[in-house]
Amino acid sequence: MNNHNTFLLKEAFKDFLNTYPFIKDKVNENRITEVWGKLMGQMILKHTDKLTVRNRVLSVEVNSATLRNELNYAKEKIRNTINNELGDNLIDEVRIR
Repeated sequence: MNNHNTFLLKEAFKDFLNTYPFIKDKVNENRITEVWGKLMGQMILKHTDKLTVRNRVLSVEVNSATLRNELNYAKEKIRNTINNELGDNLIDEVRIR
């Protein structure tokens, strides 16, 4: 029963997100926040104060200077890991504060 007026829900949702990019950014930020703990582990999650995504830049605030230093060395790996996990190139840069 496919006619020209029939959409898959997935296609309709993609069209909706493309029409309203600010909503798409929020959805992507939530997806990244969701996988952060899974990919980084409980210890890093426990020391993470804030995650934000703006203009394809992931900003991570941590409350440990030692951890901040270690994460700064792994920024490229973090970016690649998140993009691979989500199956999309959502992050261009990672900033650790």
